[in-house]
Amino acid sequence: MTAFQDRRGGSDDDEVVKVHGLVKSIGRARVLDDVGLRVHRGEIHAVLGPDGAGKTTLLRILAGQLSSDAGTVLVFGVQPWREPSLVHRRTAMVLGEVALWSALTGGAAIERLAAQHGGVDPERRDSLLALLGLDPSRSVHRHHGAERRKLALVAALSGRAELVLLDEPMAGLTEPQKDSLRLWLRTRRATDQTVLLAGHVLSELESAADRITIMQRGRVVDSGSPAEVRQLTRTFVSAELDCPAPDLEDLAEVHNFVRYRNTVHCEVDTDHLDQVLRRLLDCGLRSLTSRPATLQDLLQGERMSVGRVLAEHGSGS
Repeated sequence: MTAFQDRRGGSDDDEVVKVHGLVKSIGRARVLDDVGLRVHRGEIHAVLGPDGAGKTTLLRILAGQLSSDAGTVLVFGVQPWREPSLVHRRTAMVLGEVALWSALTGGAAIERLAAQHGGVDPERRDSLLALLGLDPSRSVHRHHGAERRKLALVAALSGRAELVLLDEPMAGLTEPQKDSLRLWLRTRRATDQTVLLAGHVLSELESAADRITIMQRGRVVDSGSPAEVRQLTRTFVSAELDCPAPDLEDLAEVHNFVRYRNTVHCEVDTDHLDQVLRRLLDCGLRSLTSRPATLQDLLQGERMSVGRVLAEHGSGS
């Protein structure tokens, strides 16, 4: 996918981040290759992909910590590494390790960080502190690394920054805290605040995002809403039939077909699911399970195998 080939319409005027044809090499390795990204005002946009996909490098360029080798990169209409003070006044970020003032309390550290972006919203701060189990009266030096990162996360999201950049925001959180933060992002953040998240555990960010950009090996694989991205993948189908299973391998819309006695496992192009199900119904359907492919499937290229089918259902001997 080339730069800017997402499926969102709308005016360029509300684009907080505009990236086109971005190339970046570190040493001899090309880390980003023809990357395109559009982030619109007020949206939660997740950049998802496995480790090494280039997500962190992309965020560091947007934060002005690195420059590009080629392409267009604009944040609030300027190149962030050329006008870092302008970008930093309007952007809160939590990237990599967090360094805080050890002599301050956690609450004071949050206030000082948020002061760089117009101050803190007390209601959002207090809700995040409770969500993450943080005591603002406790001194920073008594917080370990993961807790310091939580303090920075509170400051970024409860401050008045127009843009928030978060790399692996769920790192160090318990499962209940992850669930609560996803809900918080959807319901409690400032409505005019733009949030750009990056992560490699797709299920952690998918439900929080308005838009998703998927990266792999330094390139953008796809970009769109969660539903749009998922529609590009296949539906996983398993069926148990009354008679020997039909051979569906001749259908172009069926992939990775596995037949074992009266059981069928395959992947089906979602647009053609109905005609495949009709073929299965003709054989007498005892049971049917299906699920849409997840974003994890899209990245990993999950495929059914005879060994997996036998492991799940037994040898049948």
